[in-house]
Order: sequence, then C-alpha cells, then structure tokens
Amino acid sequence: MPTAHPGFPTPNPGAVSIGDRNQGSCERVSRATVEGMTWHVEHVTRTIRATPEAVALVAGDPAQLPRWAAGLSSGIRREGEHWITDSPMGAVEVRFTGPVEAGILDHDVILPDGTTVRNPFRVLSNDDGSEVVFSVFQRDGMSDDEFAADVRAVGDDLARLAGLVES
Repeated sequence: MPTAHPGFPTPNPGAVSIGDRNQGSCERVSRATVEGMTWHVEHVTRTIRATPEAVALVAGDPAQLPRWAAGLSSGIRREGEHWITDSPMGAVEVRFTGPVEAGILDHDVILPDGTTVRNPFRVLSNDDGSEVVFSVFQRDGMSDDEFAADVRAVGDDLARLAGLVES
C-alpha cells in the first residue's frame, strides 16, 4: 500500500473533508460499506477543546442529552434504572453501554416497537483536547436523503456538545 508518510497508510480515498478545521466544524466524514454484509456508514468527527474526561462527563450523562442531542431528546426522565426520552418516534429508552469513563459513549436506543438501534460514539484524546467520533449507519429502508439528514443532525448535535463543553 502506498504511504503518505513512512509507516502511515494513505488517507481513505472515500473520505471527504467538510467544514473548516479552525472553526471546529465537522472535519472528516468517512464512507465505508461492504456490499451485502454491512450498512453504509459515515463517521462524523468533531474536535473539542476540552479533555476527553470533560467531554465524557457531559456527553455520557443521560440527564445532559437535552442540552446537546436535539435529534434524540427534548427532555429525559429516569424511570427506575431506565432513561426514557420523548422523541419524534415516541417514548424511547437510552442506554449507554460504556464504559463511559473510558470515552466509550456507545449507546442503544430502544424504540417503541422494541427495536434496538446501536449507536457507536467515542471520545478520543487529541493532544490537549478531544476528538469525538459518531458512526451513523444507513439502515435498511433508510433513503439516501434520510441518511444525509441524519448525518447533518449528528454534526449539529456534536457542534452543540462542543459549545457546551468548551464554555
């Protein structure tokens, strides 16, 4: 495989850069799929000027979701050991699968019909700050337009998270 720098592979040719790095916008979206085996996926990233611990403390707290994850919750409540939010799809349960303290903010969203949607979400160390990576899957039956809107919504959510944590 050709390299961009000795020992480092060349960038993913399917990846595209979006936004302006200096403005802290979403920086890279990577497109990947294996025909017939996996869903199409885009990895939405954002640089945040805060430690991974500070980011995970906010982003991994279900009570904080209404402050930044508008695509998921307009309000959230605890019912026993469960976190329930009202979404456009109806009442859904949000369950972090962690360990959150390690920057693994993967979470399941259990839909009203019982379907579980898994959402990989990681906080990575990036020098003195953090890089957050949210994987958005184009699930069966989702149109290209719906998928693009979902990717944009995740980018908007990550921008709100950055604003919250950096303030």
